[in-house]
Amino acid sequence: MAEPLQPHQTPNRPWEKLGADLCTVNGREYLVIVDYFSQFIEVCMLHSTASAAVINKIKSVFARQGTPIELMTDNGPQFNSAEFRHFAADWDFVHTTSSPHYPQSNGLAEGAVKIVKNLIKKAVHSNQDIMKALQIYRSTPLECGKSPAELLYNRRMKTNLPMADNLLNFQQLDTKAFVARKSRVKKKQQKYHMKRVGSHALPELAVGTRVRLWDTLKNTWSQTGWIKFILPNRSYFVQTEKGVFRRNRQMIRREPGYNTDILPNYSSVPCERPESEDEDEEVHLQANVNNNCDNDGDRNNTHAEDISVPRRSKRDWKPNRKYFNNDYTT
Repeated sequence: MAEPLQPHQTPNRPWEKLGADLCTVNGREYLVIVDYFSQFIEVCMLHSTASAAVINKIKSVFARQGTPIELMTDNGPQFNSAEFRHFAADWDFVHTTSSPHYPQSNGLAEGAVKIVKNLIKKAVHSNQDIMKALQIYRSTPLECGKSPAELLYNRRMKTNLPMADNLLNFQQLDTKAFVARKSRVKKKQQKYHMKRVGSHALPELAVGTRVRLWDTLKNTWSQTGWIKFILPNRSYFVQTEKGVFRRNRQMIRREPGYNTDILPNYSSVPCERPESEDEDEEVHLQANVNNNCDNDGDRNNTHAEDISVPRRSKRDWKPNRKYFNNDYTT
């Protein structure tokens, strides 16, 4: 069941919010960074996917363009490390991560990866310069009439196409009008999505609610647990017998007939990633959440109200893959 679109808030200026992701093209690793305001893309070739190598490439981009307010990534080991957290604190930006197994939360970065892959494949196939292909993308007007370079630099980018000199002069961009227009477009997309898909918001889950998790490997609702912590943007920490996992609301369903007053005792299970599940993108709790993993003293206070459970079919619900991987939802 698809939920209503929850688009990212439009930044007020260029390079305020960025998205980043890694991709592999023709056996080579690349780091892709995209600006949420201008859709300007930076591409860096990686010789290693370790945190140190990724951080060095991001530093070189920040040295050219400046440090953003927020950087959004997935939960890959390069970004979910103590070294990257130290880098974010040292360079003074907020690092936000999407829910594991839910890449559409970082949809703009996923879309930028598709653009970069197509550019590289076409450039290699036609024996053209990859950097020139990237320059053409940056100078091509978007649907708003401005190119990513114009939105970022307030000027056009000179290419090998003939262009009058006066067109390369500085041009003041009406930022407020651009932000308002982009916000209207997002609302139209949201309205069209609700009409086309028939989406509706799933009910929020309270702390202590017994739930089942969607297993992406087995394609079943096999894991059971209870809500440990509620995060923004429809994301939850779920306590299971194997540890604490972070999941989006679409990958969680309420277990019928649960009793909020009787919860399983997982206090002896550490909030760490099991070594036997390397393929699972589990997110570790932050320090303040880890301190509460064994503290269940306030749990009963969150269950004072009786939660009525609607009658449900016993058939297992599976996400519709046609809409489950849309790149523009969060």
